[in-house]
Amino acid sequence: MGGFIGFNDGGIVRNCSYLGVAGGFVSQGIAGFIGVNTGTVENAHFDGNLTSGSVAGFVWINAGEIRQSSAKGSADGITGWGFASSNYGHIINSYVNMDVNGTNGAAGFVGNHEDGIIQSSFASGVTSSSINISGFVLTNNAEISNVYSTMNLEVVDFDAPRQVSGIVVSNEENGTIENTYFAGSVEITGSSDFSKAAIIENLGTLGSLYWDMERSDLNDAVLDGSPDGATGLTTAQMTGPAAEQNLLEFDWVNIWRTTEDGYPVLRWEEE
Repeated sequence: MGGFIGFNDGGIVRNCSYLGVAGGFVSQGIAGFIGVNTGTVENAHFDGNLTSGSVAGFVWINAGEIRQSSAKGSADGITGWGFASSNYGHIINSYVNMDVNGTNGAAGFVGNHEDGIIQSSFASGVTSSSINISGFVLTNNAEISNVYSTMNLEVVDFDAPRQVSGIVVSNEENGTIENTYFAGSVEITGSSDFSKAAIIENLGTLGSLYWDMERSDLNDAVLDGSPDGATGLTTAQMTGPAAEQNLLEFDWVNIWRTTEDGYPVLRWEEE
């Protein structure tokens, strides 16, 4: 179910916004803008508050193409995903700026990225959960490139094993993550067992993946699998003009730009 459109069945949606409140029952999944997309969505935006059993800021299931779109506001459910619950298509030049709460699992951008690509996008705000939590994607089995997350992660005590990841909990066999960084804070309340790293499990490919070790207090690149391609840096190394000297593989001419004293941003954010 979507706050604005239930099912975009191969159609085209352009230049529209939905501002408001959407809610559902504990058994329902709801998204701020569109329920299921198999078509093309461009320059579409949700700004509001979501409450349901499971929530996603923009789209519940994407199997089409979404460009220049965003989700803002808050999303509160048993599971919570900043932009999409599941992605099988393309999400490009899009962003999340939300407070996302999923008691039994949450991610700043997408829950399950199974196919297609997430490209030139970012997540900011706060993501909270009691079990598994990620600053960007929970499970990745496809391509992620030129993205970043400054999501602040909040993990509350729960009597169960927990996994806390800056970028992805599980990067699976077909998963590729390139030119990506995480620079959010991680706050853990309580004493239950937990695992924490930039990525918990890596069975796929990492390339030019960075995270702020100082701000996040995440000391490990990968707990299970190869850490090749992942590098932890200090805040000073990742901010201001210094970022260009330390995030060497990033395309600073066409895709990224440094800021005066903050983290790098995507050039399309200026447009």
